[in-house]
Amino acid sequence: MKPYFLLFLLISCTSKDKSTLSTNTSDSNLTKTDSPKANSEPPDVTKVDTSLKNSDTVSFERLIIPGKSVGQTFIGEKDETLRKKLGQPTKQDAAMGKQVLTWISGSNRTDIFLTTKMGPKNEPSIVKEIRITSTYFKTAKKLGVGSTMEEISKEYPSLRKFFTYTNKPVTAYDEPDAGIAFEIDDKKICVGVMVHPPGQAGVEIYNSR
Repeated sequence: MKPYFLLFLLISCTSKDKSTLSTNTSDSNLTKTDSPKANSEPPDVTKVDTSLKNSDTVSFERLIIPGKSVGQTFIGEKDETLRKKLGQPTKQDAAMGKQVLTWISGSNRTDIFLTTKMGPKNEPSIVKEIRITSTYFKTAKKLGVGSTMEEISKEYPSLRKFFTYTNKPVTAYDEPDAGIAFEIDDKKICVGVMVHPPGQAGVEIYNSR
C-alpha cells in the first residue's frame, strides 16, 4: 500500500544505523489513501533492507504495530513531540484543523496525518495516520514494504480494497479492525504501509492529496 524524505514514517532513528520514517517522493498525486531521537543522524534508508531475513524478532525501533505505531512514532502523539524526534518536515499542508507532514529521505517518504480539535482554544495537533514506504520497518511477522500480497493476505485475510492511485498501478488494501493498510503494485508487491486507529478506515492521508 522519489526525491530525498514515514513513514512512517510512517519515522525512527536512534543511531547512524537507524532509519527515519520515510516514503516514496513521487506520491504527489495520491488520490485516496519511529522515530529517531533528537540530534541523532539518520542512516541511509534508500537501499532495500534485508537484515531481518535471519532474525527471529523485529526490534522496537523498526516495529510496525497495527493501530498503534511505526517505530517510535505513535498514533495519538502530539505534533510538537513528533517534530522534536523527526525534525522539521520536508513539506506540510494544513487546512481546517487537519494537516499532512511529509519527510523525504532518499527514495523513501513518510506522510503523517494529524488533526486538531478546533475551538476557542485549539488543542495540539494529534497524529491520526502514519504512512511509510521504507523497507526498514516491519510488523512482528516481518511484513512491510517488499512483502508479497500473498504473504500479507495470509496474516490479514480480511483485507479489502479501498483506494486506487490514478497516476500509477498501485492499490491500497485496508484491514480496518487491525488498523493497518498495505499499498500493492501491479507486481503484487507491497510498496507502502499505513497505520491508523483500529476500527476506522484509514483514508485521510489519501483524501488530502
